[in-house]
Amino acid sequence: MTIEMANRLTALRKEHSLSQEQLAEKIGVSRQAVSKWERAEASPDIENLSALAKLYGVTIDVLVNGEEETETVSDTEEPESGFDGNSYTDDGGNAADGFDRRHSIHIEDGDDVVHVGFDGIYVGGKHGEHVSIGKDGVYVSDSVKEERHWKPSDRMSVGASIAADFPMFIVVLGAYLLTGFLCDAWAVNWLLFLIIPVYDTIISAVKQKRPSVVVFPVCIITAYLCAGLASGLWHPLWIMLLAIPCCEGLITAIRRRNANHFPYPVLVSAAYLVMGFGYDLWHPGWIVFFSIPIYYWIVSSVKKVMRK
Repeated sequence: MTIEMANRLTALRKEHSLSQEQLAEKIGVSRQAVSKWERAEASPDIENLSALAKLYGVTIDVLVNGEEETETVSDTEEPESGFDGNSYTDDGGNAADGFDRRHSIHIEDGDDVVHVGFDGIYVGGKHGEHVSIGKDGVYVSDSVKEERHWKPSDRMSVGASIAADFPMFIVVLGAYLLTGFLCDAWAVNWLLFLIIPVYDTIISAVKQKRPSVVVFPVCIITAYLCAGLASGLWHPLWIMLLAIPCCEGLITAIRRRNANHFPYPVLVSAAYLVMGFGYDLWHPGWIVFFSIPIYYWIVSSVKKVMRK
């Protein structure tokens, strides 16, 4: 991997206002991998290159070899304008080219163009400034070539970031204390704290654009509530809630191809609690905790062998 390509990857990441950790999360790799790419110590494989190209809206060739060559326009050529449904391009001065005129309104007044249709909305002026609204977002360019682009996902990302900073724990704690002191509901109002992992999971799903992330935690919590109400065995059935981080960690480990992301200590703790509460094997059940360093030693050894 050349230093030019590494610099190109760094520049594209910064242009999209992403940290190394945010980029790693979006394409499913570790932050260390991104750091190595940008230091030219390693090269992304074809799958990662494809993911980077899709994220940045460029081709793989641009990532590897640099900017694509564009044709220069001579001073005698007319300004171009046109619309292909998602982006607006010039087309030899013929403003109608590229527009879908079916079931649309298209008005031309000299160099000014207004188009409203199912393919989007475009308003262009004689000095080259234009505004376009399509399924890929809002694109604005003024007469001095200042360009801005808003994608539909931008608002969702901002909203998710704001929601992630919301002090849900404080709200739940306040509700717990309030219902406890006013209604003397200490025996059941502790269930309010289950709102916190559900809320965090929903925020994570919105950020990652993966609604499926919410399904498993909601199913586990629902199963716990049903089992608790039916049997009254809130304890030790709460142990089943530990399946939530285990499942999420397993999915993350598979996606990032890194077993270190699997929360093996949580799994061991759950197994120990089951042996203790279910079979009164607190001793010698504690021996299972010795498997934790062995697990990470095996993972580390396998990674070293695969690198060779």
